[in-house]
Formats: sequence, structure tokens, C-alpha cells
Amino acid sequence: MTISKKAIVASILILIIVFGFLTVRNFREKSLTSVERVGIPIDTSMLRSTTLKDGFAYTGYIDADNSAAVSAKVTAEVVECFFKEGDYVEAGTMIMKLDDSQLRASRESLEMKLNTIKINYDYLETEVRTFSSTNALVKRIKTLESDYAYLVTESGKMETLFQSGAVSKSAYDEIMHKKDLLENQIQEAQAASDSAQAQLKTQMLTADAQVSELEANIDELDLSIENTVIESPISGFIRTLNFDVGDTVIAGMGLAVIDDRTKLKAIVDLSEEDLGRVQLEDVVELSITGQEDTIISSISHIRPGLNTKTRMGQVEVEIDGNERKSLFIGNSVDAFFVMNQIDDAKIIPAHAVLFQNEDQYVYVIEEGKALKRQVKIGTEIDGMIQILSGLGMEEEIAVSNVRKLYDGATIYDVERE
Repeated sequence: MTISKKAIVASILILIIVFGFLTVRNFREKSLTSVERVGIPIDTSMLRSTTLKDGFAYTGYIDADNSAAVSAKVTAEVVECFFKEGDYVEAGTMIMKLDDSQLRASRESLEMKLNTIKINYDYLETEVRTFSSTNALVKRIKTLESDYAYLVTESGKMETLFQSGAVSKSAYDEIMHKKDLLENQIQEAQAASDSAQAQLKTQMLTADAQVSELEANIDELDLSIENTVIESPISGFIRTLNFDVGDTVIAGMGLAVIDDRTKLKAIVDLSEEDLGRVQLEDVVELSITGQEDTIISSISHIRPGLNTKTRMGQVEVEIDGNERKSLFIGNSVDAFFVMNQIDDAKIIPAHAVLFQNEDQYVYVIEEGKALKRQVKIGTEIDGMIQILSGLGMEEEIAVSNVRKLYDGATIYDVERE
């Protein structure tokens, strides 16, 4: 046998020996593992402390607690816009201007007409006030009355003379005729004077009514001119502007919406059943799209009445807008209404607890054995159950295959393999 053949044979023998060694060691390891895994396979857990909450969840949206919708009160063209959507405005700030040229022209025309009628009214008022001292008819009546008084005196004297036979009957009848004629003239003059005075008073009252009507029309135009200046009624952010320069707006149309975002609210629709479970100041946890943390708040308002079609009612949950400047009106929000809360509750998975008659048990793991132990339980929420007594924080319990276990059963922890 040559040296090269001997080397080949030696190499083969070495490979066989190494392979055999590895095979034997792997077999021994598998045998040991099988021995270690003798028992019932389980998963384990321990008590953990948390806040246990019970309640129900709905989806709502964010809105401003105080919003103002600004509407047009006159029909006119928009001539100026001083802000855009998203801008902040103070209360009383002009945000838009409407055209008032036609209104001002109408006012000027009415003002001229009013001045003319006022001049006429002042003339008539003076005529009525001074009628008794300046009117010609009144002066004539006074003259006639003076003449009539003279004739009355003279007719009395004449009657005495006539009865004594000192004057003739014709002379007596003549003076009496003059007296009666003068009396009729006085009556006619008085009637004419009364008619003239009444006519002046009627004209004055008509002029006064016209003045009042024109003044009312001018006041109305002044108000319309004032309403062409569109101001923000509150301080806040402009959510919407519905018109731009050159657009014509009609009275009653909405121009803008301004939101006071210092105080926001979540509006949530609840079912008829759940609406009856809540009350003011109940705790609500809000999770808002785009916000990492949860807002803890409470119910600030429960709106009366239900939607007759959906049988849903609305509640409002207040939010401090100063601390949540990144929120938008209309943001979607998940609201969890907390009906029951237990702080520092000690909990384990509910399926780890066995119920026998009125008692409850868990299996505590000690040195590879499952030991049955009675515990006292509390509230169960979302698959977790509160342990009131019977189990320590550092003790391990079985949480799977618990119905296959018995007191003292040998186990092995699957998670530790």
C-alpha cells in the first residue's frame, strides 16, 4: 500500500469517528430534552397591576363650543374681503365689505325730499300756531263783533224810544235788521275761519306724517348701509368664507363661519339604551385621529330628545382648545364612556380561573408542579379578571391547559423551552 492510499484510508476513518461522535451526542441531547419535557405543557403569567375600566365606545367628531354664522342682511355685491379662511379675527373686526353706493344714492334722494317737506311743515305749523293773531278772517270777525256789540247797544236804546213813541217803527225795524244781518255775517265769517284753520291743521298733520315716514325710511337705509360692513361677532378663526370680491350676495345668505376654538367639544351620538346610562360629569376618554395621547374629559351637556329615525341622542364632551391647538373642527374622535373604573386592580387572564361550585381556583406553579389554590375574584372586563386575595404579585400561575391540570401535576413551561 502506497503512502497516498494510506492517507486516504486514514482520512475516511477520521470522518467516520467524528460523525459517530456527533450522532451519539445529538441522541443524548434529545434524550435529555425528552426527559426534561415530561409533564403537561402550559403557558404562565403573573399578577399585574393596572386600571380596570368598564364602559362602551362610540365615534364622534370635534366641534367648536361657540361658533358664529355670519349672514348677509342686504342684497349687494362684495367689494372687499379682508381675510381668508383659517385667519384669526377679533370680535368687531370688519371681514368683508358690500357695495353701498345705491343705498347711499337712495338716502340722498330721501334726504332732499325730507328737507322740502320739513320746510312746508314748519310753514304750516307757524300758520296754525299764529292763526288767531294773523289770519284776515279772524281780524274781520273781531271787527264784525265790535260792530255787532255797538248795534246791540243801539238797538236796546232804540227799543226803549220806540216803546215810548219817540221813534217810528220803521227806524226801529231798520236798526234791528242791521243787527240781525251783522250777526249772520259773523257766523259766516266764523265758519270760514274754522274751516281754514282745520284745513291748515290737516295739512300740517299730513306733512308731519310724511316727515315721520321719510325719517323712518332714512333710518332703515342707514341700517342697511351699516349692514354692508360685515364684522365678526366673536373672536375666533374663520372656518369658511362663502363669497369673494365681485360676487353678489342675497339677504339671508351665509357669508362666513367663525369658530371660537378656546373651548372645543366632542359631539357623540349614543344609542337610546346607552344614553339612559350616562349623566353629566361622567368620565370620557377621547382618542383623536392624529393625536398620540388620550384626552381625559367629562360629559358637559346631554342634548334633550332623540332622532326619531335613528333613535340616537347626542352628548357633548368638553375639550380645552387652548391646550389642543392642533385639533381641527370636524376631527374624528373615538370616545370611551367610563361606567366603572378600578384603580390599581390586580388582574390575570380570566381563562386562568376555574370555578367549582361557589369557589374559584388557579394553579400556582412551584418547582415544576401545578398547585391548586383558592382565590377571591372581583370584576371581569375584556377577558381580564380582578384578583382580590389569594395570590401574590411574584407568583406564577398557569394560563393554558388549566382544565388538564390537577393539584400536584408535573408541568413544563412552553415559553421557557
